[in-house]
Amino acid sequence: MLIHRFLQTSQIFQTFLASFALAVITANVVPVAHAQTETVIASTDITYAGMVSDSAGNLYGVTNTGGNSTNCSGFEGCGTVFELSPAGGTTWTQTTIYNFQNLADGSFPFGGLVFDAAGNLYGTNTGGGTYNAGVAFKLSPGSGSSWTLTPLYSFGQSNQSVPPSSALTLDAAGNLYGITLGGGRYFYGSAFKLSNVAGVWKEQILHSFGGPGDGAQPYGTLVIDAQGNLYGTTSAGGSTTWGIVFELSHQLSGAWTENLLYTFASGGSPEAGLILDSAHNLYGTTFTGGAHGGGGVFRLTRVNQNGGLVWKYIQLYSFTSGTDGSNPAGPLTFDASGNLYGTDAASASTCQGFYGCWQVYKLSVGSNGLWHIGALYPIPAQSDPANGSLVVDSSGNIFGTAYDNHYYSGAEVYEMTQ
Repeated sequence: MLIHRFLQTSQIFQTFLASFALAVITANVVPVAHAQTETVIASTDITYAGMVSDSAGNLYGVTNTGGNSTNCSGFEGCGTVFELSPAGGTTWTQTTIYNFQNLADGSFPFGGLVFDAAGNLYGTNTGGGTYNAGVAFKLSPGSGSSWTLTPLYSFGQSNQSVPPSSALTLDAAGNLYGITLGGGRYFYGSAFKLSNVAGVWKEQILHSFGGPGDGAQPYGTLVIDAQGNLYGTTSAGGSTTWGIVFELSHQLSGAWTENLLYTFASGGSPEAGLILDSAHNLYGTTFTGGAHGGGGVFRLTRVNQNGGLVWKYIQLYSFTSGTDGSNPAGPLTFDASGNLYGTDAASASTCQGFYGCWQVYKLSVGSNGLWHIGALYPIPAQSDPANGSLVVDSSGNIFGTAYDNHYYSGAEVYEMTQ
């Protein structure tokens, strides 16, 4: 049985914000290792996004509500951007570096943040701006602890232009790319590009999802390779209705072409984007499917076939709905040793929360070359993990965000020490 939880942010965004699912499942025990330490290092207003870190180990994230603005009727604040700085031991200093005002700066940030090489942060929100449909923004560090926000682009200039549903992706030339769950020509989502043209930021719809045979309702952040190709997933659509993996490639004419890399069959529905390794392999998760129906982790690898390169799908791990959990909905994260981390629903036998429990899992390659659960780290009851990536630092510590799934009144930032 699936318990669907609908996340409502702004009036505009709720028209296309899809449900996430939480599985209540029977246990099938498998041997795993467990966490040594889990610490809540900060409490925030509610957030559905993950965090990013800088070279000094500071963490940055957004809250969907909260802050000092009174311009968002019915909400306590219009959202914030926060910074967490290590202060020794398990102590962190929490600073709000920006309060959204629901004016030209927008309101209700939903997707996460991304850094450029100069230390600027980029993000989006889902309300406010010129058309009250959200804004893409840039936050630039100033002297001391000050940050300056610059609105780059107001969404909503056409019925295809809607707020992004995930974090932006940055290329080497400073262009920004994003994904939308709704909007586009068929209203089943789109991929877009934001470019600075003579000092004015402009939006280009690269692809509209939902056409005949195409995927629909993309969730996760796009990933870009060295050639500028974009990769992502859709949670539905395709010839099987279980979603697809796609590539968007730039043509000399200026147009973008969608290439269908894989169609999920008998389960799939990926609710997260992909990550790319140095060998150009793509890694992702599926909410359902796999050998046991509880979702899994996969890799797409390019292989030579009949003189050409094709993408081969490899199931790395299938969740059993036992102690290893099920239904991974968040993106994957690599550590320096090549281990993979993500979040999934804890099994009913180990979960004491009425509204369900979640956990962080670690996948490692064993001596037999097969991937296995290396560790499980429980997320406190009544807290659902955000839809953004985990952060793994150079010491192997894991950081993430989780929101209150009972009252939807707040969230926490947690650290897990291996």
